[in-house]
Amino acid sequence: MSSVGHLGEIVIDVSAPDVDHLVGFWCSLLGVTVDARDAEWIDLTPQHPDAPHLSFQVVPEPKAVKNRVHLDVYVDELGRATEAAEALGATLLGDAVQEEDSRFQVLADPAGNEVCLVEWST
Repeated sequence: MSSVGHLGEIVIDVSAPDVDHLVGFWCSLLGVTVDARDAEWIDLTPQHPDAPHLSFQVVPEPKAVKNRVHLDVYVDELGRATEAAEALGATLLGDAVQEEDSRFQVLADPAGNEVCLVEWST
């Protein structure tokens, strides 16, 4: 089956007062830097050349709605990664969940966007 296109960018809308804190959180969590920035857009460097890049679009109004999409961040050790994410400003949203082939922890980033830290079984 052919595709219509490929995933090139993941965009998170953020209101102006939260921009620097939120961008700093994601840069530290993913180990990346800001690639480009202007008054309306902040683009992070991709983790590798084929990866979609993460961008933030500055919007004038804050949003407070249930997340319909979240990002999964794959980690080597869930406990250490969870502690590190909390130290960066993430908030735990419940207990870690054990599945057949993975464990994951749901957190909220400083703006309230959900993110899952996922440790796969080896």
